[in-house]
Amino acid sequence: MSTRVHNAELLDTLLHGRIATLGTEIRRTRAFSPLKLRLRAEKAGLLAVHAGEIPDHALPAVRGAVARRLASLTQSLRRAENPDFKKRLRQELAEVNELAGALGTDVSTVPA
Repeated sequence: MSTRVHNAELLDTLLHGRIATLGTEIRRTRAFSPLKLRLRAEKAGLLAVHAGEIPDHALPAVRGAVARRLASLTQSLRRAENPDFKKRLRQELAEVNELAGALGTDVSTVPA
């Protein structure tokens, strides 16, 4: 089974950022640690996503990446002073929120 999302381009962009971050975290983590194993498993799950098709085993990792992006956008929106930048952040936040809803991501843990 798998989950399909309509905004595959946004999902792809979001996941590429998280995959790059995971790569950096994996390189910085000590060898054979439980954290390194968890990070590698999360990265493998994210790499399994193709063209908006999310395998069931990758769904928790994708939901986590979406929740992290929501939190990041929310913080950026709070700190932004430029009205044009705030407008772009709100648009992206709305798109990511829609994606989170499609994935069933729990947004109650994301700071408002």
